[in-house]
Amino acid sequence: DNIVRDFITPPDFYRLIQAIIDFKPINTALDCYTKSPVSKFDLLNELKDEFGLKYEIDKSVNIVNATGVKINYYSTNYKAKSVGYSPQNTSLEGVTTEVCLYLDNVN
Repeated sequence: DNIVRDFITPPDFYRLIQAIIDFKPINTALDCYTKSPVSKFDLLNELKDEFGLKYEIDKSVNIVNATGVKINYYSTNYKAKSVGYSPQNTSLEGVTTEVCLYLDNVN
């Protein structure tokens, strides 16, 4: 399945935490999010194009999900905007940036 996820990376997570710290004290729940989530195949294709990732999809694998089949694995609760959080990256931008940083450090 071409599931969709929202991968927050350290810079946007920092922005979220800083927005919470800078806001008046409140008791609430906030979800993490980026500018937009990314689908599995869009992410794999970007990693293939940018970094030469080689992958293979084994269609014979039977995945059991205890909570049922879902395509979208991300929150649509954007309440963090009310405390001043504004993500700077999409999931795709964030992941590719983090991969670049990792590769720069290991090479």
